[in-house]
Amino acid sequence: MKKELLSLAGEHRVASELCKLGVFATITPGNRKQTDIYAINDDTSRHCRIEVKTTQARGFLTGINQRKNKGNGPDFWVLVLFKDGIERFFVLSNHEIEKLQKKVNDKWLEGYRNRHDGKEYDIRTGVDSLPILAIENASCENRWDKIESWLAGKSNKKSRKS
Repeated sequence: MKKELLSLAGEHRVASELCKLGVFATITPGNRKQTDIYAINDDTSRHCRIEVKTTQARGFLTGINQRKNKGNGPDFWVLVLFKDGIERFFVLSNHEIEKLQKKVNDKWLEGYRNRHDGKEYDIRTGVDSLPILAIENASCENRWDKIESWLAGKSNKKSRKS
């Protein structure tokens, strides 16, 4: 699948899954947006911003460190894997994915220093990526309840940091 269509397919599948759960979800069009999907509760008193990353490969390009200085991050991330005719969805709060990305980056940086006689690498010059194995180990597959709870007011910003 072409990259442009892959991204759109992921966004539409996430919006579809949310709608099937009874959550109003709308996709934001264009390439200058701050979020991919807005999810809104029934009385429109609560909403969340969702970043969608889709892959057919071995990992997800997140660009988390590269985008940190560009404003607020999304409330949630949904990582979509299309592979061998199977669709998988991984739902993480922004705090969870930042923590996971830091763990992956720290491990990579340690290996880099070991391979380059202690030389430091500026992580901001690369693009952050999360391997599928790291995501699978995060116990976040099909955790749509995180978004539903947030929209229902059963969690607050602090609880999303768990």
